[in-house]
Amino acid sequence: MPITTGKSLESESSKSLGNQMRKLNQMMKALSNDIQFSIGPTALAGTAGTLGAFSRTVTIKVTDSTGKVHDWCNYQVVSGISASLTTVATVAGQSTISLTGGNGATLNIVRGVATTVISATSGSWSAGDKAIVKVSKATIAGSTLATVKSTQTFA
Repeated sequence: MPITTGKSLESESSKSLGNQMRKLNQMMKALSNDIQFSIGPTALAGTAGTLGAFSRTVTIKVTDSTGKVHDWCNYQVVSGISASLTTVATVAGQSTISLTGGNGATLNIVRGVATTVISATSGSWSAGDKAIVKVSKATIAGSTLATVKSTQTFA
């Protein structure tokens, strides 16, 4: 009597081969310059005034032009991520911002995705102030990926 596991070896083999072909196709796209950074959220609104401390997660992906993640991509962008605060006026009790790992931290991309957290201290925000996360350009698979930003603008 044969032993069964509920899955045929042929089915598992086909699935594995399909995954390998998909990854190979994505790598070929990258080698033909169909590779870019995407960041989310790209823009976010905030309300000016005195706010409590807050944080938000920013997700960075390495994608092709159709938005499919290059999940074969494991890469480190050294000194690749920073946060900055752009203010329209200096006010008492101005909030400050920081980034997980600090400015100039290495961005660790695993299976085409990385995340970071931007945090702000309790304080004042003026209309027009911006909290910005920027990923520096990088070269992956011979292609230069342009800088991307996530900006939170207070109104």
